[in-house]
Amino acid sequence: MSHRFLIVRLGSLGDVIHAIPTAAALRTRFPEARIDWLVDPRYVPLLEIVRGIDSRIPINTRRIGQTVSIIRDLRRVEYTAVLDLQGLLKSALLARAVKAERTIGFDREHLRERMAAPFYSHRVVPAAGAHVIFKSLALLEPLGGRDMQASFPLEIPHTAAADEARSRVGGEPYALINPGAAWPNKRWPPDRFGALAAAIQNRFGLRSLVLWGPGE
Repeated sequence: MSHRFLIVRLGSLGDVIHAIPTAAALRTRFPEARIDWLVDPRYVPLLEIVRGIDSRIPINTRRIGQTVSIIRDLRRVEYTAVLDLQGLLKSALLARAVKAERTIGFDREHLRERMAAPFYSHRVVPAAGAHVIFKSLALLEPLGGRDMQASFPLEIPHTAAADEARSRVGGEPYALINPGAAWPNKRWPPDRFGALAAAIQNRFGLRSLVLWGPGE
């Protein structure tokens, strides 16, 4: 019987994006495995453009009855391992409730909520100072994964917005910069984004396009 894996990374948008290389590395190591992802319903459309994921399972933990039903269904899958990339008590409880052969998470000192640690059967200590992408990749170590490269296997759909972006750069490859953020402490001043665009141009030869949302 092939392996079956469940990734728990509910949100938010940037964190889900950072977790994509873990799913990609899991697929590379176990090409025949079943790989599912438990995620906030808002980010299912994002995961739909990620190759290598078998099921994107939306869950709203504020709906208790629905959550219990989903966990019941997940238990029937009999997962080889559940990987909690979130590191919260809530995500650890969900991961453990699935009753997989292994429940993998971070060591206590690397968790956002240390109370999550007892719910993992395998706890991983990522490299000191590692980027969150490589911290998440470290969770594959109990499954034999090491020295993995970060990749983003995306299938970008053709949309009016994407076509407009391509037309602005003459169909050439480009970078997108989104300077908006919900929290003020996450917002860089404009000159730093200018420096970032210059660095992208110098290092990768890419022009940058800036995104914005309503009211920005």
